[in-house]
Amino acid sequence: MIADEGARSVTLRAVARRCGMTAPGIKHHFSTMTDLYREVIDQFNDEQNAIVEQIATAAGDDITLIGLADALAAYYSEHSDETRNFDLLEAEAMAPDHPAHGLYPVPAIRPLAVTRYLAERDYEAPEIVVMILSLAVDGLRFRWLQKRDGVDIWADWLEVRDELFSCFAKKPSAPPDPPLMTPRR
Repeated sequence: MIADEGARSVTLRAVARRCGMTAPGIKHHFSTMTDLYREVIDQFNDEQNAIVEQIATAAGDDITLIGLADALAAYYSEHSDETRNFDLLEAEAMAPDHPAHGLYPVPAIRPLAVTRYLAERDYEAPEIVVMILSLAVDGLRFRWLQKRDGVDIWADWLEVRDELFSCFAKKPSAPPDPPLMTPRR
């Protein structure tokens, strides 16, 4: 429901209806909205981590950090409505009275193992690379939330991609960056 319609339409009663259950039946599994959000957010994070791992595995040893970032930008471009709805939930969860408050990982910069590995393998200052890349992506995500229409994740990524990565000093042993990919639409 969150992926399709956004979190505002999600209530325990609405979830029960969508699942063909009664409200008491759904409350047997999730007694509060916080419990439901905890499960949904954990599952969503697991799915996102799996996507990163699939991309890295498919690319094999030839993967680079910029190649991974391109592939993720392409993926999120292809799934822009779902991406926006979950980003919106994360933003709304910042409010202390929201049932999902406190359920998102802290700190905001939470690189995956593959991201950290690629930064350490290929760049002179991997911690700075990870931090700046995380901040840039968070800034883009915020920009996408502000735009109601005309969001083009891929185009926005291309606006910052080359300038962003040109600031990072690569190690001499780093593999060359792959050619720019294009998302399927």
